[in-house]
Amino acid sequence: MPLIIIGLGYKPDEVFLRWLLIERKRYFNIYNDPMNVWYISKGTPEASIANLLQNLGVEIVEVSEYADIYGN
Repeated sequence: MPLIIIGLGYKPDEVFLRWLLIERKRYFNIYNDPMNVWYISKGTPEASIANLLQNLGVEIVEVSEYADIYGN
């Protein structure tokens, strides 16, 4: 199933989500399938978040306003 992530802060309480993304990537690598995961961010995400997501093959989508995330 496709996965859309909104509001990942890369904080210590989100360790499970990071682990889940890593395991999902490992699973999809077995079958050479794309992960179909998108991260929605208002503005440019922090470098640590962008680095993690790019290494996992997550597509980062930047929006200019919160209304673009929740209204559309």
